[in-house]
Amino acid sequence: DKGDLFRLDNYEVSIQEIQGIPPLKGKLQNLSEIQSPHFYVHYNGLYDLPIQKEVSEMFALLCPPSLFEVSPHLARKDRITKQRMKRIGFVSSLIGGNEPHGLLVLDVIRSLKGLFQFYVVSIGSKTLTTEFHTVSDGAYEVGYDSRAARTLLMSLELDCLVFAEAMNEAIVYSLGYQRF
Repeated sequence: DKGDLFRLDNYEVSIQEIQGIPPLKGKLQNLSEIQSPHFYVHYNGLYDLPIQKEVSEMFALLCPPSLFEVSPHLARKDRITKQRMKRIGFVSSLIGGNEPHGLLVLDVIRSLKGLFQFYVVSIGSKTLTTEFHTVSDGAYEVGYDSRAARTLLMSLELDCLVFAEAMNEAIVYSLGYQRF
């Protein structure tokens, strides 16, 4: 497991290599229009729904059945509801730096601090700012390691997990199939 589905040893993988992955062979036709990342197409005034659908279908085809797992703390039949603050997690690949996703999450945490415990998980290359570490109860960067992301999210025993976005990283998309 090298982490991100489309990076191998820190090099970008070509569209032809993605189309050649066995579950995708012959399924995706319109990938020549995908930019890196495809998320930015609409910023240039282009209609990106067809591309977003193609990428979503591609990610879904790559999700093995074993991906549908439930975090142990949710699967226990004898779960005892503890009298504690609810734990809310935010996960995103666009949460570091001055990204709008991150600024929104920071504002939510600042506004609701004291009512909930907040945990922030950055997927990919974005580095969390110092403020995330200051205002949240836990701030984590897992890079492109999907196994580390799953293990971390399970260990946090969250009551609610918010995906700030899902289409910018294959890892974030695949995490949406699981219950943390």
